[in-house]
Amino acid sequence: MKDCLKPYKWLFIAVILFTASHVNAQFNPTLLGDATAIGNDCFQITPDLTNRSGAIWSSDQIDMLNNFIIEFRIYLGTKNGNGADGITFVLKNRVDPLIGTVGQGMGYEGIPNSFAVEFDTWQNPNLNDPTFDHIAMVSGGVNNHGFSQNLAGPIMASPTALDVEDGLEHDVRIEWNATTQTMSVFFDCVLRLTYTGDLINQVFQGRNLNYFGFTSSTGGFSNLQRVCFDYISFVDGIVDINDTSICLGDTVTGVDATVNNATAYSWTPVTGVSNPTVANPTFTPTATTTYTVNITNGCGNAIQEDFTITVGSAPVANSVTDIEVCDDVSNDGVISYDLSQLDSTVLGSQDPTLFAVSYYPTQVDADARMNAFTASSYMNTAICERIYARVESINSNTCYNTTDFEICVSVQPVANPVTEYRLCDDVSNNGSEVFDLSTKDIEVLGAQNPADFNVLYFVSQADA
Repeated sequence: MKDCLKPYKWLFIAVILFTASHVNAQFNPTLLGDATAIGNDCFQITPDLTNRSGAIWSSDQIDMLNNFIIEFRIYLGTKNGNGADGITFVLKNRVDPLIGTVGQGMGYEGIPNSFAVEFDTWQNPNLNDPTFDHIAMVSGGVNNHGFSQNLAGPIMASPTALDVEDGLEHDVRIEWNATTQTMSVFFDCVLRLTYTGDLINQVFQGRNLNYFGFTSSTGGFSNLQRVCFDYISFVDGIVDINDTSICLGDTVTGVDATVNNATAYSWTPVTGVSNPTVANPTFTPTATTTYTVNITNGCGNAIQEDFTITVGSAPVANSVTDIEVCDDVSNDGVISYDLSQLDSTVLGSQDPTLFAVSYYPTQVDADARMNAFTASSYMNTAICERIYARVESINSNTCYNTTDFEICVSVQPVANPVTEYRLCDDVSNNGSEVFDLSTKDIEVLGAQNPADFNVLYFVSQADA
């Protein structure tokens, strides 16, 4: 005869919403020589000291088979007429960061298999430099404008001034059109120089994936020279908005399309966008949507970025009736239980080939998908434990639901033998008598607390 203690039971279902977010990471190139990071995606490449050089190199590859745009501001110092030497934007096919020759080499001279746009602020007659601060496109680590490696220019850097060492930041946009194989350079919002040619084969030895950076140097004369990045179309961290997945009803926060020096933002479509005219709205789409932001920079140029929010429906986590288990083996209150046998209950009519069920010791663990039980060999650590079941799509764990239930283990009670119970039929003398079996309860229970157990009586083992 046995009966397991039935504890008080309760049940609840928790629906947890996932909030997707993305935060822009700061651009983090490799710094060489005298280059230093000064914050807000700005880098000082040389200090205002003589015979110095610096370089910054991105680890992100540029695919020359695709269009790209790089927008930045350069500061070339304050020493018009006696400042040196300038800044060079460089593309190279080598992965290793390096600095070329200092002084008139501008930290670029000697870098092989490379293309460069130089912003030169010092006239070197031996390099066929003009008298004005100039822009030129050169290649092969050679910046002599009289040689064949000179691809375009030199031309005045500014459309309005001979010198640009004026203590001001100047807007620069470098744009590559992969279809026409044209490199364009804009300075202070004005197109100044273009070059059309097969750079992949002409310069990069057939490599379409190359690396970009900036070099700079000083010689017997100097200037403080720095660059600040506003937008890089292919680099994580300079307007980097990732696609994300959410559950229906969730809100996406943390999206930030901020571009330094931008003047306007416009998101389309506007459905589900908290404010379509700011860089960092929140999004609450009710269906999968691709959002596009058009960003207007300080020169009036348009920059476009997009990302997709995939909206899914959360699966159902059906309730499970609290479970009572008798420990009729070891009788130590610890049992082994196969939680996976509850999968069909949790899933209900949902296709088990499309959804997965896992079990956790806490709601926090279930939400974070950590510390899951091995379902086939769960063992309890307390008489009563609450288990949290999580249902999620096999293809995506973004949308999920949870339910919880309790497993209680009762130690097998002992049914002690009792003494024979006899009554004498001294009234009716018909062989029939009324027995109060409850008087035997204390014998059946022995030392067990009668408040914790029920004792029932049956006429056969089968009935018991």
